[in-house]
This record gives sequence, structure tokens and C-alpha cells, in this order.
Amino acid sequence: MIEHIKIDWYRTPIPRDRLKALTARSNWKPLLHVFAQLGLTALTMSLALYSFVNWPWPVTATLVWVHCTFYTFIGYAGGGHELSHRNVFRSRWINEVVMFVYGLLTWGNYIHFRHSHMKHHQLTVHHNHDYEVILPHIVPARRWLWLLTFNGPTFVRTLAMTTRHALGRIKGEWEEFIFPEKDQRSRRRLFWLARVILLFHAGIITFGILSGYWIVILLVTGGVFTAQWLNLLAGLPQHVGMESDVPDWRLSCRTFVPRPLVRFLYWNMNYHIEHHMYASVPFYNIPRLHREISWDLPVPGRGLFRFWIAEMFPTIRHQRVDPAWTKPLEWPQGSTPPVRYDTPE
Repeated sequence: MIEHIKIDWYRTPIPRDRLKALTARSNWKPLLHVFAQLGLTALTMSLALYSFVNWPWPVTATLVWVHCTFYTFIGYAGGGHELSHRNVFRSRWINEVVMFVYGLLTWGNYIHFRHSHMKHHQLTVHHNHDYEVILPHIVPARRWLWLLTFNGPTFVRTLAMTTRHALGRIKGEWEEFIFPEKDQRSRRRLFWLARVILLFHAGIITFGILSGYWIVILLVTGGVFTAQWLNLLAGLPQHVGMESDVPDWRLSCRTFVPRPLVRFLYWNMNYHIEHHMYASVPFYNIPRLHREISWDLPVPGRGLFRFWIAEMFPTIRHQRVDPAWTKPLEWPQGSTPPVRYDTPE
């Protein structure tokens, strides 16, 4: 049985007035970001639709691949994740409307994700407590094929879970933990949203078939499951190769600094230590938070592909042989020593 434990997490100290400024929320900053992201999605979708009618199929396939590469960041490895924290917009109702739209587009049942993700923040990668992220996470070589094309296994799992929730069923120890039987209100909201998601995508599929524009099915219903490669390159470093069962997010999370396009698509979640330490800081203020506390954090890698070549690929290779292996961290002078338990929990 999963039990909730109280963890005394280490946080890099920050003056109260600075933290207050960093947690201040805006409406116009995130709205600009959302409009830019959805505008990019609309542009790539329009190009793919135009190509479907007018250009050769290899061009259309390429444009679909490009569209889906960007589209995946609307989901939980991007906008959906940050919106689930309810800290993006100053006006709560705007946050919930955008979260609903993003969830529909990407099969994202944010009721489920919010409950699970709250426990992930409280119990980050502690064995037998955090079942959202379990370390070590071994990445099989065959997974890259799915990530470069259509991720069929993930689609099947998502469809099965959404259908199960639509039928009003809770399954497994983790779901019983995050949706206890006494919390019937949350369960009803979970089931209701699952039904709406299924109806929405059934409508997309019906439209695609009846209109002859079947490509819409791939662009919308299948969009979040297609060409996930860049999404994974940005998201996998969050915890893969880090330590578990430690009360210090500097050891269990990873920060790296890619180019502006990836930071834009990924909603600055590459600053992942900072996000866990101070989850109330909205994504558009996290770079400022990073500058405020970087003196106490491991030295981050720079550049997405350079970082993967230098750190992530070697880590994945090492962990295939020794799952417990972690790369030694480089610490700035004057930082607080890492915090570990005196005895394993």
C-alpha cells in the first residue's frame, strides 16, 4: 500500500521580497506565449493541409512531421504541464480555459495529471511513493523508432486509460492513492473529462472520414503521438540519470539551458531544479529565478544536442549496464553541499 510521507526538502534560500516578485503572475505574458504557440501550430497545420491538396505526398509527410514535432509541446511535456500547476495566469479562469483546450487537443486529462503530479512534487522519485516517475528509467533503443514516427504503444495506453476513465473505472494502486474512494467529486470530474476527450476526438475522426480530409485525424488526434523526438530530448533530462530517494532536488532533478526555440516550446521547464524548488514561480519568471539561485545549483549543460552528446547519451549507455550509475555533478564554488539521508528510507 502506498503511504504519503513528509519529506524535509532542501531549498536554496532566497530573500522573501525577491521570491514575492518572482511569484507575481501576469495575464498578458502567458497569453502572448499561448497565442504564439497556437499560432505556430495553426501555421504548420495549414501548410500540411494545403500540401495535402496541392503538393506531392513526400512534401506533405514532411510537413506533417514538422507540425507534430511542435504540436507535442502543447501536451504535458510543455504547456499542459505548466497550466496544470494553476500558476500561469493571474486570472484563474483563463488558466482553466486554456488548460481545457490544451487537454482536448492532446488527450490530456488534466484532472488525473494534477492529482498525480502534485504527489510527484511532494515525493519526487522516492521509491514506493512516487509512481509518476520511477528511477532508474532505462531507455530502450527501439523506443527511438516510435519517437521519430508514430508512437503506437503510447497511443494505445492513452486510449485504453481514457476509455476506462470514461466508463467510470479506477485501476491500480497509484490511482487508488491519488483518487481515494472518499474523494468522489474528483473521481466524477476525472470521468466527465475523459468522456469529453473521447467525444472530441470521435468528432475529429468522423469529420476526417466524411470530408475526405483524413489527414486532420493525424494532425490533431494523432498529433501528440507523432514525431515526439524533440519533446523527448527536452523532457527526458528532467530526472533520467539522477538520484532517487534523496531530499534534495538538486540531486534528483536536472537543469540544462538549450536555445531559445526549445525553451519557448518547452515553457522553460528545462530549468527543472528551479521548478521543483519553487513550483509557485510561473514559467516566464523561471529564468530570473535561475539567475537568482544558480550559485547553489549544479553547473548546467548548454545547448540541446551538445548536452545530449556530452551527458545524456553516456548516462543512458552507463545505466544499461549499471542502472544505479549517476554522473558526478559539477558544483559552483560556495554552494551548499548536497543533502542526503543519514540512513536509506
